[in-house]
Amino acid sequence: MSSADSQENSARPTMRREKQSKIHSFFSRSSPKRPSTQDPETPVRNSSSESGVSGLTHDDELTSSAEPTFPESPGPTPSPAVRTTPNCTSSSAEPETTTKRTVPLLEGPNQPKDVTCLPSQVLGNRTLKFQTTWYDKFPWVHVSADLGGVLCFTCVDAASRNLSGMAKYKEDTFISTGFRNWKKAIEKCQKHEKSDAHRISAANLTSLTKSDGVDVQLNKQRGEAQLSAQKSLVKIVSSLRYLAQQGLAIRGKQTSTGNFNVLLQLRACDDDNLKSWLERKTSFTSGVHQNEMLQLMSHTVLRDLCHDITTSSKCSVFGVIIDGTQDCTGKEQESVCIRYVDGNFDVKEEFLGLYELSSTTGSALCNMLKDVLIRHQLPIENLRAQTYDGASNMAGKYRGCQAGVKKHQPLASYTHCGAHVSHLIVSKAVRSAAFIRDALDHLQELGKLYKSSGKFKDLYLSLHDDDVGHAAPGRLKPFCPTRWLTHSAAIRSFLENFDDVTESLRRASDEFGTNVASRANGVMKCVTSARCILGLLSAQPIIECLEKFNRALQSPKVTISGMMESAGVPGVPETTI
Repeated sequence: MSSADSQENSARPTMRREKQSKIHSFFSRSSPKRPSTQDPETPVRNSSSESGVSGLTHDDELTSSAEPTFPESPGPTPSPAVRTTPNCTSSSAEPETTTKRTVPLLEGPNQPKDVTCLPSQVLGNRTLKFQTTWYDKFPWVHVSADLGGVLCFTCVDAASRNLSGMAKYKEDTFISTGFRNWKKAIEKCQKHEKSDAHRISAANLTSLTKSDGVDVQLNKQRGEAQLSAQKSLVKIVSSLRYLAQQGLAIRGKQTSTGNFNVLLQLRACDDDNLKSWLERKTSFTSGVHQNEMLQLMSHTVLRDLCHDITTSSKCSVFGVIIDGTQDCTGKEQESVCIRYVDGNFDVKEEFLGLYELSSTTGSALCNMLKDVLIRHQLPIENLRAQTYDGASNMAGKYRGCQAGVKKHQPLASYTHCGAHVSHLIVSKAVRSAAFIRDALDHLQELGKLYKSSGKFKDLYLSLHDDDVGHAAPGRLKPFCPTRWLTHSAAIRSFLENFDDVTESLRRASDEFGTNVASRANGVMKCVTSARCILGLLSAQPIIECLEKFNRALQSPKVTISGMMESAGVPGVPETTI
């Protein structure tokens, strides 16, 4: 290493200490007040302190300065005045200053109308000054009377907040030293406004003032997504509930063309949030999700019903009604209903559901009933009545369902269903009279022909199309062979349209094919016989009377006294059914 290098290296610590001493002395001094030539009544856009920095004190300058703090050392205090070239002939050279510092700005830029605090620039025989019209063109211009120049409020504010570190090239002229080359003021300001340092500072300040941290933004975005999903889910559930309440089919042969999806697409026309939700891969509208939502709805309805039952009155007693049948797949389905009296003494019946059983023995039915009561939180101690049909597995004295229930609750009295009793009476009475039995069988064959043959049905309904003055015949009413108390409508429709029925049967036996013609001929011979007509006329008033009685028994508000009154039991006072 040469001697010159050694001397240079040894001189570096001394120079660094002198520079630190000068910087510390500059920040530790009090800036002298510059005599103000501004009119006190002249309005200022953002009133600033005497140092030219808006809203800052001497302590703020020390705490927000980017320069480090050093121990105080003796030395001369540099002058705060800006040192300019008295005869500046070079238009490109900018004046030098004795110090460089970052002035933090906390409010808006200082833009006074009186700018006499800024020095003039002498170029030959011309004197250039700062123009206040530049405020409108460059809103970030900040007049610093202390530096005798202008700064960039955006860049200085970003530097004081340590937000300009990403800028590769910084312009100290607009940050710390002050700009005062008025000849190229517009050119330099436009260049600075387009610089990366200015753009990065403005972007960082905007991000600081208008946005939160990354974690806050993620939480906010997650909350917005959850709110959007909640609104969409409400629309989906309400659409499914509407279809369920109206008893409409939810899914068609294809899922996309089902009522549920079509209804959602219709509602999405007025809701962009729902529309974007349905376009997602997972929209929770599949058949599995539909069944789950329907199950949740049914559970909610059942909980409300059971709450009403248990809180209907002080005693909260109730009765059960059970009946079973097979579905289309041959599986046994047992329907369970609850009958109770509310606080207003109104009789109510509520359907709880259908329950599949693999066995229909009395013990299996009893276990099913106990399981249903436990699941619905209906205490068996409050059970006071049980009503079934007269089958041995239900009404058996020792092994029937009612006997098993009485072992757990002796107060649950068994009552044979009144509708089943009346049905059994009518069926036995009809079978005891041969001519009524045969007449009803002939009427049933006529109903089968009317339902199975479309040609005969069209012939019957269009019998009087050419005759304008003659009314069209009424439709024939088919009946169920096992429900005897529903035959009155079929008997009435046949007797009222007797002539039209016989004419249609005669034409069908003459004009139709062999199979339909032979059936029509056989039915015509049977229903036109005097024995059949007599049997129907004899059965009609009895069946109509018993049908009304049966409907009264099946009323959900009927009472035992009302049943006895409808049956005409003597000694029962008249009540309203």
